[in-house]
Amino acid sequence: QVDLKTINLVSITIAILNFTLVAFQIANIIPVAQDNIREGLVLISDRPTGLLFNAFAMSYASVITFAISAYYLKKRNLILLNTLAIICSLASILLSATRTPFILVAISGFLIYFQDQKLIQNNWKIISLIIPSIFIAFPLISIILGNQIGNVNLATLNGRTQLWSCVTSRWQEFMPFGVGVQAAFPNGFCSDDEWFSKLRHPENMFLLNFVESGFLGVIGLVSLFV
Repeated sequence: QVDLKTINLVSITIAILNFTLVAFQIANIIPVAQDNIREGLVLISDRPTGLLFNAFAMSYASVITFAISAYYLKKRNLILLNTLAIICSLASILLSATRTPFILVAISGFLIYFQDQKLIQNNWKIISLIIPSIFIAFPLISIILGNQIGNVNLATLNGRTQLWSCVTSRWQEFMPFGVGVQAAFPNGFCSDDEWFSKLRHPENMFLLNFVESGFLGVIGLVSLFV
């Protein structure tokens, strides 16, 4: 049986090792696992992927290592190592140029440091329902509101729905094994627009897995949650 201290140490190791690889990728010492350009951070040309296969997976894994280290730091365990792991996790998320994980960091950090409060404990069941509901409802609210007020960015979730339609309308091209990691989303795959042509993913982990590894790959991904 794996004890809690071992889980903490494994998480710390992953966070530090991941950030080390991110730093090497930014310095062009080692390549990224998948080309993925996003404007905004002048430090990087391709978004670093760290230990994982793309910037998105790396950033969400960093949320997990952040949450584990934050929990044990609150309990005053391995203070220096957990503090370092938190810094490495946050830096990895920042350098991934992915925004959503910071929302998850804020929520997980809030829950970890306030879970012992009587108000949180008395309403834990309600809170555990409200938070997932907000994430589920937000895209629907954004689309409806965007269509009502004529805001294209809101109505398309900043273009995400266009990418999803692109993938689903060409589903035959990805059966049964997909096109592989580097062959996915070449320039102009979904649009000739300058910004869209740079995208290397459909802004959806399941659709990205479908493009890269086909139906069988999606089955493998879904099985992780079963």
